[in-house]
Amino acid sequence: MRRSNNQDAVVAIADPDQSNGRGSLFIVADGMGAHAAGELASELAVKNVPHEYKMLRDRSAPAALQQAVQKVNGLIHAKGQSSPEFRGMGTTCANLLVLGDAALIAHVGDSRVYRLRELALEQLTFDHSLVWELAKESKTTEEEIPSCIPKNIITRSLGPHPIVKVDLEGPFDLRAGDAYLICSDGLTGVVGDELIGGVLSAMPPDDAAQTLVDLANLRGGPDNISVIVVRVDEAAGAAPEASKASGSTQPCCASYQSDPVRWLAMAVTGVCLAVVIWCIREQQTWGAVAAAIGLGGAAVRALGRSTHPRQTPGLDTLGGPYGSAPYRHCDCRNGDQVVQHLQGVVQELSGLRSATAGHNGAAKVDWASFDEECQTAADCRDWRDSIAHYGAAIRALMKQVRQAPEAVESAIGAPPRDSAIG
Repeated sequence: MRRSNNQDAVVAIADPDQSNGRGSLFIVADGMGAHAAGELASELAVKNVPHEYKMLRDRSAPAALQQAVQKVNGLIHAKGQSSPEFRGMGTTCANLLVLGDAALIAHVGDSRVYRLRELALEQLTFDHSLVWELAKESKTTEEEIPSCIPKNIITRSLGPHPIVKVDLEGPFDLRAGDAYLICSDGLTGVVGDELIGGVLSAMPPDDAAQTLVDLANLRGGPDNISVIVVRVDEAAGAAPEASKASGSTQPCCASYQSDPVRWLAMAVTGVCLAVVIWCIREQQTWGAVAAAIGLGGAAVRALGRSTHPRQTPGLDTLGGPYGSAPYRHCDCRNGDQVVQHLQGVVQELSGLRSATAGHNGAAKVDWASFDEECQTAADCRDWRDSIAHYGAAIRALMKQVRQAPEAVESAIGAPPRDSAIG
């Protein structure tokens, strides 16, 4: 709502059948720097971390991911040194790797990774910010740090220095129904953990991602907002479905590929069997014995290949544990409070009717559908259903705001519009 350009970047690279053995990678990067420097830094991060990780196939997944982020830090730093306009450029980088039956995090900066499990929202990353570092040193909470300490000063990022420390967290086991959230501080700076948890628990990934972006914009949208929601599929057990606010990837699921060695062993088995039959007919005893031995060995190899398919690295092979997560915990069982908050949001939005009455674009706002969705939400007995319907009402209205911004933005209180919302 208040930035002329978007310095955030996101990427969701899914490996549906886990055929490459390196998993699915989800990244949010929040750039910083004058002019277009921050935008370039975050773009370099999301484009190059997956490439570097993929190239380091000789290393374990944790080592490869950590080294990939470190290599990209050097790339961004070199770019920053190449021109005065890029000097000091940097970016946060929050990476979620889903590999087999486990998740692993590599992290630099104050973009965050959360996990919602059974109505408990946990922050799995430590904010590399001045406020969090001071709280750690003083053995207190960040809420107790004096308000005069700026919350937007980060102590670690990719780019400003030739070497950076990359935090690893995990590995975390995957359970059906788990939801992971990767986001920039444009969300967490204005939307609290309890509201985040309520939205994640009540909506599918697409709807949750867009609703969180819309809620942050309704809170004033002071910064760029980027969100990826990854949910572990209920049916597949450990197959993540991921969505960004702007779109979604295909669901990921585990599968086995055909094995050429297995087929070769089966072919040899067939040949040996034919030789055994011929030797018996021709009364070639020793030849039959030798062929039988070959037949047995080939059969064992073929059977071994068929009953022991290629294993995908997972929780038991990633080492660790790494890091000290979780760093925050929010109990999201009291969904009624989230419902009450969303009721307040829609009441404020309802006030736009009179505020936009004199605008030419006011006729494009479908208040009847908005009222109907809100009434359905109010009539719901289950708080999850209520949150889902209020979210639908908010998304529909904010979509109209994006299509006819002049009719509504002045009433919301946004400054003059110079970029797309959300």
